Amino acid sequence: MTPIEITYRLTLQEFMAACHAHWNSHKQGARANSILGIIGIIVGAALLPFHWVGALLIFICFVLIAMVIGRSIIWRRAFLDHKKFTAPISLVFGDETIHIETIDGTSDLNWSFYSGYLETPEQILLYMTRRTFSVIPKSAFTNANQVRDFMSLVGSRIPSKK
Repeated sequence: MTPIEITYRLTLQEFMAACHAHWNSHKQGARANSILGIIGIIVGAALLPFHWVGALLIFICFVLIAMVIGRSIIWRRAFLDHKKFTAPISLVFGDETIHIETIDGTSDLNWSFYSGYLETPEQILLYMTRRTFSVIPKSAFTNANQVRDFMSLVGSRIPSKK
């Protein structure tokens, strides 16, 4: 197979979209947790006159909502604070290895370095561990055929996270 070569710069919007896809795949989506938190606060407020459980439920739900907001702020800040996220990234995907060039240096990885992948309509996340992943925007590819070829290669080398 001919190696697939791409170069891209990740935007904050692409990075955060990848984070949300990751969170959703782990049942930790911001929307679902926020809705759950709001419902919990309403139920807790209804229980307040009857029992201390209402106050506890309100407190827990406020913490849940704060965690959703805080997580988003922390990940945005990490993106903006690290040059490696915004500098050009060049990748060459071969049958056996992946060649990577970033502002931090150059490396060659075996496909076995990755434990899984998640495909979204806009990007592909390649997982190193359950919580760490590389983001590859589909816009980095020259055309739909190159994306299809890449996904075929990924699918043959890495299990899907679905």
